[in-house]
Amino acid sequence: MIKSTLLSGSALLLLLATTAGANTAYDETASGDLSGDLANPTPITFIPGINTVSGSFGSNGNTGATDGSDADYLTFTLAPDQSIDAITLLEYTTTGNNADLAFVGTVAANAFTGQGGGDVDAFELFNAFDDALFAGSLPLGPGDHAFWFQQTSNGVWNYEVRFNVVPEPASFGLLAVGTAGFAFTGRRRRRHSY
Repeated sequence: MIKSTLLSGSALLLLLATTAGANTAYDETASGDLSGDLANPTPITFIPGINTVSGSFGSNGNTGATDGSDADYLTFTLAPDQSIDAITLLEYTTTGNNADLAFVGTVAANAFTGQGGGDVDAFELFNAFDDALFAGSLPLGPGDHAFWFQQTSNGVWNYEVRFNVVPEPASFGLLAVGTAGFAFTGRRRRRHSY
């Protein structure tokens, strides 16, 4: 009986971890251009599970990049029991050259202080042939985070990025201990009830 209870609890934990909600956190076609101001990124709300951000940058008439073309800046806050375990590039398309490299930078703050290499905690160059971003820098823990996307080549690039928000490992462990405790308590009650 305890095995089936533990298996049920484990299955529930796995289900909660893998089927958390999906959220379109920001879509420039529906909500307007993300901020081009590095000191005032667009605030975005993430929920547990998959959160997508989609937009465009390059020579589209907006500003914010180091060369005067468009850059997108966004910020979000992860709760004390949350982290991001994966950032995936779902789309990166252009009418120009898909091999042209774009830039994404991040800082553990709610804004950037400048556009130099020392103004980011981590950065990555990517193109249409990449998918996992910041694989060596994850997970991102609780607190404020800002992201900066830009492309300085001529043309307009469309992108879609998925951020996977999960419980912090400590929170997940507490949930597992609690489930095991309920299973043990239920077993003791059944054994002493007759």
